[in-house]
Amino acid sequence: MTVSVGWRWVFLGLVPLVAVGVLMLVVVVRRLPTHEPATGGRRASVPQAIIAALGVAALTWAAQHQSLVALGYGTVGLIALGYALRRLLPSGTLTSRPGLPTVIASRALIAGAYAGMEAYLPLTMSAVHGYSPALAGLPLTITALGWSAASAAQGRYLDWSREASLRTGFWLVAAGLVGFGLVSQSWFPGWVAFVACAVGGAGMGIAMPAISVLLLRYSPEGERGFNTSAMQLADWVGSALLIGLGGVLLGAVGSVFDPSPAMTLLTVALVALAVVGVRLSGRWPSKV
Repeated sequence: MTVSVGWRWVFLGLVPLVAVGVLMLVVVVRRLPTHEPATGGRRASVPQAIIAALGVAALTWAAQHQSLVALGYGTVGLIALGYALRRLLPSGTLTSRPGLPTVIASRALIAGAYAGMEAYLPLTMSAVHGYSPALAGLPLTITALGWSAASAAQGRYLDWSREASLRTGFWLVAAGLVGFGLVSQSWFPGWVAFVACAVGGAGMGIAMPAISVLLLRYSPEGERGFNTSAMQLADWVGSALLIGLGGVLLGAVGSVFDPSPAMTLLTVALVALAVVGVRLSGRWPSKV
């Protein structure tokens, strides 16, 4: 559709699906019992959420307009984001304290690392290996298939250790990211991207449900809403920052016509984060 009609129609084509999803959600929500808010539960701060959004926006804009001025407001945005996250995330998340903070930090790491790869894979496939737009995006479809298959498989085995599943997911994602780094080089065959996306997608399909289960396990009932929101926020912030990092590297040491040097550095950073995730997924309190 992007080649024959235009990329804007890809997004406009999702509008009817959103409407169908909303109608389905309304039907389900109306059947739920009346919600009684738990007393003493932690609540998110709307002003802090706005500060976090502005901080990410400042960082993203600075990444796209590299200058001394951009460095200044980008730094301010980073400080503001750190300040806001201390209120919007469970205590200890930024230092990856064992338990719930590790769960939230793991979501930020694995989602950000994989999003950083997905954002630049089509560019790499087209600029480095000469793939058409349709073929350049096809590995992302393989990611979705691997993700779905692995998620369905782990759902059939309720006795699996979710901590071990999370670690396995990080290892598979790291392997997929290494494949992306190799594919970003012109001397390496482009078809390996399909294998890398299948492996990385399987890692996401194993890790993401494990994170959700662990979140509920480590969350007091009255704070599950807050912690679920924090998990989504960590996902969004991690993805935005690492995609922005790729843009900075692309502007500093590469270009859209020759992304290989930038993608090499980006891969090193993403794989390092995945390995950090492996280490974190081995740190859990002895009792829940």
